[in-house]
Amino acid sequence: MFRATLFLLIYLLKIGLHPAYSQKDSSKIIKKVPGQVHTSISQSPKQKDSLKTAKRLPFVIEHGDTIPVYTLQDTRVSPPPPDAATLEKQKEWERLLRNVRYLMQYANLCAYKMHEIDTKMAAMDKKHDRKKYLRTEREQMVKDYAQTLKDLSAYQGKLLIKLIYRQTGKTSYDIIKEYESGFTAGFWQTLSKLDAMDLKETYDPKKDVMIETAIKMSGYK
Repeated sequence: MFRATLFLLIYLLKIGLHPAYSQKDSSKIIKKVPGQVHTSISQSPKQKDSLKTAKRLPFVIEHGDTIPVYTLQDTRVSPPPPDAATLEKQKEWERLLRNVRYLMQYANLCAYKMHEIDTKMAAMDKKHDRKKYLRTEREQMVKDYAQTLKDLSAYQGKLLIKLIYRQTGKTSYDIIKEYESGFTAGFWQTLSKLDAMDLKETYDPKKDVMIETAIKMSGYK
């Protein structure tokens, strides 16, 4: 047993003294020097490069503690996504605002034409001349705007009725009755009811707050 152990020891010493083995394993020899810490793990070229490029962080010392200082990158904080009810309200508001901006021009046109027609008819003495003038104006307005108004949806029609009242102070029913006849006004009122519209609809800025807000935001008075 002693001879076997001595033989193994001599064999290991030969391996350690052999140049090929000593060069190969020299990187694994740990040389201890007081005050320094060494590692026996070999480092790859990539690890060596990372050590060369490493930067020392600035630090402050407070109450004997060394605290590294690091500036973080800006972080964007977004609000949580709105729920379905909020999205629906937003969608409805955008629809109202879009249609108010589109329809106010026709409500203002109605108010302007009414003022123009009333002014010119007041200067005419003969009833025949007033009827002739009114018929000519009606035919021209039908030619210019009939197709556009015909293409309006029921939602737009209801909104326009309110806007006309706001700009003229009269319901659409009363306007038709004044410039046409009570029979014609009743006829159009009946047709409007089929689309769930009411030509006698009025406008109240206190009740129709959303519409009033949309009008102001659109730059109209």
